[in-house]
Amino acid sequence: MAQNIGIMGGTFDPIHLGHLAAAEEARARFHLDRVVFVPNGRPPHRPGYLPTPAENRYDMVVLATASNPAFEVSRTEIDRPGLSYSADTVEELRRRFGPDTRIYFIAGADALLEIPTWRDPERLAQSCEFVAVSRPGYDLTGLREALPPNLLSRMHMTEVPGVHISSSQLRRRAAAGEPLRYLTPLPVERYIAAHGLYSQYAPEPPGPGGLSAPAGRRGRDGRRNLNYEEEVRQSVAVTLYVGNLPWVVSEDELVQVFSRIGEVRDVRIITDTETGRSRGFGFIEVEGVELQDAIDAMSGTELRGRRLTVGPGRPRSQRY
Repeated sequence: MAQNIGIMGGTFDPIHLGHLAAAEEARARFHLDRVVFVPNGRPPHRPGYLPTPAENRYDMVVLATASNPAFEVSRTEIDRPGLSYSADTVEELRRRFGPDTRIYFIAGADALLEIPTWRDPERLAQSCEFVAVSRPGYDLTGLREALPPNLLSRMHMTEVPGVHISSSQLRRRAAAGEPLRYLTPLPVERYIAAHGLYSQYAPEPPGPGGLSAPAGRRGRDGRRNLNYEEEVRQSVAVTLYVGNLPWVVSEDELVQVFSRIGEVRDVRIITDTETGRSRGFGFIEVEGVELQDAIDAMSGTELRGRRLTVGPGRPRSQRY
């Protein structure tokens, strides 16, 4: 008998109630027989990030999902050698569940913006449909503009009310000794405390201008904590999604437009691999400005006669 299966991948470092709420919302809306959580083994989208050991992350996901009979956890990526790619994972799970299974790949709308930059997006789209999860009121215009028709036709949009939690937020709270209750399931909270996870994420003293000094904290073995350094880098620079770009715009033009709000550190325009032309969207990283201030300042800016769409983008270190 054909099944409807949801797949939810991620680092889950740690898993939190936002992940669980999104999975349950997708399960109910799309009549899924089960949702399979797939903790990353070696995520290719975060090359400078050293996640908590896979076994710890796997244990936390098992603890978090144990009370829901429709949830299960897969070791597919943890046990597979090499980097973890979504296209490989979905194909492997399809072989397990059978060719007639309807698979839904569940992820945040901001992450799915970048499907064209993932490895083998066409192969992934042939193996599954996508569920773009967003909070109420999230502007999905950028997603609709960014994706080519063949990917957009495989996309379902769904809202998850009232959950605004991130794993990085939990790591910082754990480091500061702040409570995690009602942000992650109680068994996960206890597991984090029992294993001393995230204790090395203690914040650095404020640096010039009140920003954390990006020196990196050292652990007991004297090694620099790259996890902490990544958090600091993200706190002093924001990554913006830029949509509705003219076909002929250059990266230099985009830098010139956005440099009026801060120092541009990185810019990328997504191009069509067949024509070599801009597909009409990109990502730009700007230092020295708050995210909402940047969005407010740049939304509606015109470039070559087009009014740009600007929204939050995932930093390069977090892209799939």
